[in-house]
Amino acid sequence: MAASVLRLLGTPCTALRTLTTGIARRAAQSPLSIELQTREVVGANGRGSRVYCGENGTGDFPSVTTILSKTRESVYALTQWENKRVLLMGREQHEEEQAAIRLRGSRFHELVERYLLQGPQAITEEALADDTGIRNLWASIAPRLPDFSNVAVIESAVVHPTERYAGTVDCVARYRDVLCVIDWKTASSHKKRKSDVSEYQLQMAAYRAAIQNDPRYRHLHNVPIEGVLAIAYADGSPATIFHFTESECLRKYAVFARRLERYRSMPAAAGEAVDQARRAISLTNTVDGAPMAWDPAPLLKTA
Repeated sequence: MAASVLRLLGTPCTALRTLTTGIARRAAQSPLSIELQTREVVGANGRGSRVYCGENGTGDFPSVTTILSKTRESVYALTQWENKRVLLMGREQHEEEQAAIRLRGSRFHELVERYLLQGPQAITEEALADDTGIRNLWASIAPRLPDFSNVAVIESAVVHPTERYAGTVDCVARYRDVLCVIDWKTASSHKKRKSDVSEYQLQMAAYRAAIQNDPRYRHLHNVPIEGVLAIAYADGSPATIFHFTESECLRKYAVFARRLERYRSMPAAAGEAVDQARRAISLTNTVDGAPMAWDPAPLLKTA
């Protein structure tokens, strides 16, 4: 499969192996992970937006996740889903559930990183702990991890200096002999088509563009890099691997660039109103037991 992909790209297998070997040598002189300080910019509604603090007085850079969440056209559907969950289980239990999901996601990422950096022997019973959720996620992704090798970047802050956004890329490594930006995700529902992970595609494409422009990763500039979204499932079923060619990544980055422009054009108050609609859920604002309809679409439109 890798050979056929390489032929489509017009790059001989031997040439790519030589290229990636050179990258690995240069990467050995660079850190696998670079950290940047982050902070929350709190709006009038009390909600925060994550920004990365640039080095040497370069200013603040909004995070990729903030840009996408503030410009998401399906924010109304997400608000309705959150409303229903709060009505069903109560605010406190809903928040506890979301905190547990975030913690499990962090632990899942740590396991994957440990495997990639230390090998399968690093994943012990103690590492999996007594957590059915973690065990299921690991059972889902573990059989696919041998396809990944030669880690060049892992859990690292990346900055696009000209477009002025930042984020934390999960991994850059070879997937079946092809250098890729890799995003590890967890899900409870199965993703069968690339269209099922459209927002994730934009996130991955944004990270790919950033790392190819970040001056701290010059060894990855002007190098063919593709993309991978690896989805592990909470029920333990086999993970889904979506592989994106360079041309697919570029098309998705063009969509992200439009969302970035929309984010820049949004009045601060509009962004806060979207946050407020998503987060400030009141049980009194219901009609026949269902949340009142509210459409934030006008707030997302640029002038």
